[in-house]
Amino acid sequence: MDGDGGVDIAISQWYAQNPCIEWYENPPPRGSPVSDPWKRHIIGPLRAHDLKVGDIDGDGLLEIATRNQGKNGNSMVIWKRDAAGSWNNRVLQCPAGEGLALGDINRNGRHRRQESSQTAVDQRLHEPDK
Repeated sequence: MDGDGGVDIAISQWYAQNPCIEWYENPPPRGSPVSDPWKRHIIGPLRAHDLKVGDIDGDGLLEIATRNQGKNGNSMVIWKRDAAGSWNNRVLQCPAGEGLALGDINRNGRHRRQESSQTAVDQRLHEPDK
């Protein structure tokens, strides 16, 4: 998440009183992931059932895609960090349901977001903004 080469962890606090999306900073390269504390970073105040991390817009930096589930899964949220380190989001409407995947569907080097609705027939692909 921070570009230092360590594998960080992003999660959604689903059951917390104040749910949020957050990431934990892996202590390396200066510390040990086994014995040193992992620093917690708040991304934003939303709950998510599905969460994926990837370079969605092809700028070399990681973004986060999140989605809730069921009737509340009618939107996806793309989180992007600005130069100051704050996270901004953009909401994309989609059919209600659950599930979220990132991938380079047409092999052009750019991720697309895919979501599935409650009916297996209704699947949509979303191209990143150019």
